[in-house]
Amino acid sequence: MKTVRPRKPKRRTMNNRCLLSEDERKQATEAKEQTQRLLSDALKKKESLLVEDPEVFGELNLKKLCPFLTTDLVEELIRELEKVTFAKNKDPKQDIGISAYVYRGSEDRTIYLCAPFWKMDSKFKSQQDTIIHEVSHFIGYGDTVQKNTEGVQKSPQSMLCPQTAYSVGLALTLDMDHPGTFTDGSYSCCGETSRDTVCEKSWICNHIRLVKLMNKIEHLWKQILLVPRCPAGDETDATSDDTEELGADTYGKEMDDSGEDSVRSVEDTNQFVREAERSDETKQSIENGDKSIEDAEKSIEDTKKSIEDEEKAIDAEKSIEDAEKSIESEKSIEDSEKSIEAEKSIEDAEKSIESEKSIEDAEKSIEAEKSIEAEKSIEAEKSIEDTEKSIEDAEKSVNGTG
Repeated sequence: MKTVRPRKPKRRTMNNRCLLSEDERKQATEAKEQTQRLLSDALKKKESLLVEDPEVFGELNLKKLCPFLTTDLVEELIRELEKVTFAKNKDPKQDIGISAYVYRGSEDRTIYLCAPFWKMDSKFKSQQDTIIHEVSHFIGYGDTVQKNTEGVQKSPQSMLCPQTAYSVGLALTLDMDHPGTFTDGSYSCCGETSRDTVCEKSWICNHIRLVKLMNKIEHLWKQILLVPRCPAGDETDATSDDTEELGADTYGKEMDDSGEDSVRSVEDTNQFVREAERSDETKQSIENGDKSIEDAEKSIEDTKKSIEDEEKAIDAEKSIEDAEKSIESEKSIEDSEKSIEAEKSIEDAEKSIESEKSIEDAEKSIEAEKSIEAEKSIEAEKSIEDTEKSIEDAEKSVNGTG
């Protein structure tokens, strides 16, 4: 019996793979290098822009999407980006509204670039955003939180706050971007001379600093609760021996070994108290920062709505123009039909004139024939008369002879 081997499934990644032209290859390589510099700069400024310990932010309960990224995520993006290669999509259907795409779960780290990718303005880091978005798919992030892989859902990033492929790209290219403009070779906000960088004066940097400061104050406050206060009136006169004696006599039973290790001078304790009293102001600043974020999100939504309204207005204007063109086209068709009818009428008139002329010619021909027949008739009558006359002359001649 003949053994039939099963066919190997075709790899769909090769069905629409197309090599880049030389200019496209250079542009894609440059965009990759720009993205690598951007990610490396974010890692360099991790103290201000990234979160190393998600537990510091744990009490904030960041269940909705927030542009806080962990150091681990950025490091993973850098590693995956090193493996990335590019190819040009050759499927025209994918070029409609899509800048790039990848096949999640594939070992082939290829990003397929579509027509809109080449038209992106480099001033707005759109190509870097696209590349980061696609690389995020390789490490398990989906277009929605529900589509993230199980590994991502259990990652330190998800402990901090959930992210998607969209939000990861926007956090690095928009939320951490420079608030100033790039003129005369540097950014006006911070003096950075490289375009492919993030900014330590971005709003997200200030927000992270506030959260870290709040956490530090809360930590100091907990330490203050463990530190004994000096009795009133003894703050300036107490010596180190007095403090030790006081601690042994009054607080020795209440403090354990860790409490004894955390004892500080009275001035340090008072300083901690003053910093703790400022915590309300810090909390208020964070609340104001949250409100600013909400206002920014609302502003973005309003801008999107405005853009949608403008697009609808443009579509309406285009529909009106198309309708006007259609009306003009119909009018042109009517004019053409009228012109054709006029030409037809002229042709009919000419034919009618020619017909009348033919009739006239026919009538003339008939008259001419009648004239000829009349002449022939006259000639025939004259011939008959001549014949009759000849007969009479002949008869007379006969009679005279007889």
